[in-house]
Amino acid sequence: MNATPKSATACRWSARALGLLLLGVFAVFAVGEHMPIPFTGPVTLVALLGALGFVSLVVGLLAGWRWELTGGILVLAGAALLVYPTLINGRVTLFFAVMAAPGVLFIASRALRRPAVGHLETPPPGQSG
Repeated sequence: MNATPKSATACRWSARALGLLLLGVFAVFAVGEHMPIPFTGPVTLVALLGALGFVSLVVGLLAGWRWELTGGILVLAGAALLVYPTLINGRVTLFFAVMAAPGVLFIASRALRRPAVGHLETPPPGQSG
């Protein structure tokens, strides 16, 4: 039987918990700020990157529950798209690292569960391969 390492399980559930926390924070901001209708004004590159980054981040947080690698990549891509406009203005905060953390944890969980390259499972004694 191939048991999931405890560290992979810890990474997976930490990513899920942090992802739920982030989704809750996003929901509070959306309600509190009366989420504006996107693209009602002129579409700028910064607005487009922000919208794509936010959608990628949210989809990645949800997808990571089932497909850890895909979810992790989407979360990291979304965080990168969200941080890019703020890098231009020089206002990067710790929150961007917190947004990327579930993506790193999802990818780490997937990597820890994957068998080593070249590793072949040995059949039980008495059975031939």
